[in-house]
Amino acid sequence: ATGMIVVYMFSALMFAWIDRRQYFDRRTVLCFAVLFWSFATFLAGLTTNLEGLVLTRSLVGVGDAAYSTIVPAMLCDYFPACDRNIVFGAYNLAIPVGGSIGYAIGGVIGQAFSWRTAFFVCGIPGFLAAFLVLRINNPVRMRNENGLSNQLAMTDSDLWGDFKLIMSNKHFIICLLSVIANNFALGGLADWMATFMSRYCNASVSEAGLYVGGASVIGGTIGTLMGAKLSKFLENKVKSAAYLVPAICTLPATALLCLVINMSRLSAESCFGLFIVFMIFVRTFLAPISALSISVIP
Repeated sequence: ATGMIVVYMFSALMFAWIDRRQYFDRRTVLCFAVLFWSFATFLAGLTTNLEGLVLTRSLVGVGDAAYSTIVPAMLCDYFPACDRNIVFGAYNLAIPVGGSIGYAIGGVIGQAFSWRTAFFVCGIPGFLAAFLVLRINNPVRMRNENGLSNQLAMTDSDLWGDFKLIMSNKHFIICLLSVIANNFALGGLADWMATFMSRYCNASVSEAGLYVGGASVIGGTIGTLMGAKLSKFLENKVKSAAYLVPAICTLPATALLCLVINMSRLSAESCFGLFIVFMIFVRTFLAPISALSISVIP
């Protein structure tokens, strides 16, 4: 996980620079990213030592960095600012739904066959999806932004100048810190929750994977849509609704998680139910914070 994050951080800067200079069609870059991610995942099943496994799992960060850098900007070119809460709500469903399906399928296949087979199966869909990217329309850049944004977009600033401009924006800094804190907690849970259920809730490895994956799909889907709808509903009624909705929902999420990990004699079914509710509250941040982080930067 650490290797993937390091590769992701540096690759994201590289792809941001490439996209800023418009060296390639964005669809071509996205196709490459999905193919690279799928190939690295498939190669993980062929490794014969720990070093090879760490390397291949780290390389998926290249693919993740490309489409997480380019796709949000494309969505802003497709849709005006007033629709972005809902748009990013739908887009961010890919995180709980896709990730959880892969987590659940990987757990079942890994126990039924082998961990190598799980990597092979999870890598195959990407090869098919990569070429579908080339068939989408490439929207005109910055067509939904105001005049200042268009003027800034046409300036030939360097990467360091762009970075200083972004980091001087206090609204973006708040978005960035909130995402770091949320992903810090969810990243730890992703690695640890299935093990917790196996050790303390009498669940097998495949059952724990299905429970965690299922809870992430159900709770993540509801929470992502709820965050988008709530912030959209409140944006004209409450100041800073995009900040307020995730902040308030984080409180019950924290309480529920503390309850789950500290209760004794908790059945797997009860843990599953509580984890769903936790995921509903904790995933409310995705749509409003994603839309806000894009909107506050010219």
